Amino acid sequence: MHRTSGISERTFGNQAALPGLPVPELDETCERFIEWAEPLLDKRTLADTIEATRRFASEDAPGPLLQAALREFASRRDIGNWLEPFWERMYLRFRDGPLRRVRKPGQPGSPGFLFWNLRVPLQRDQIPAG
Repeated sequence: MHRTSGISERTFGNQAALPGLPVPELDETCERFIEWAEPLLDKRTLADTIEATRRFASEDAPGPLLQAALREFASRRDIGNWLEPFWERMYLRFRDGPLRRVRKPGQPGSPGFLFWNLRVPLQRDQIPAG
């Protein structure tokens, strides 16, 4: 393999020359969230989720403020990839991953996913993690 002038052959040696990861638009993120959630929800819960997502993304809601903060974070010179710190914390720190399936396929009821590291009050029909 011949060496091209100015290009490193070391792993991550050219990282600084790569363009930054683009921040997706808020409406695109909301659409993808609904696509992801739709197969997991019944019709009523899906309708509630769509409405809550619409409210979240509306003009004076948290969505646009958080989007602006993310864009500001992504523009920092010391951040090469805005997703990396979140990816490392949410996915790479825990060996189990954030999502577990707790029902066998074919069992009646909800899909039965458990968000392992999420700390929220339990509902009547939920079981505690761990």
